[in-house]
Amino acid sequence: SDVNTVIPIFLKINKNLHIGIYKRIKNIIRSLVHQLITEFF
Repeated sequence: SDVNTVIPIFLKINKNLHIGIYKRIKNIIRSLVHQLITEFF
């Protein structure tokens, strides 16, 4: 396979992975904050 076609595909997949991980971390932090608020207030 041609390297020039493989690299952009890999970068696109990598970018999507990072976005997914970022969203997951953001959701986890949000739920943790929500737990703290409901426990202490």
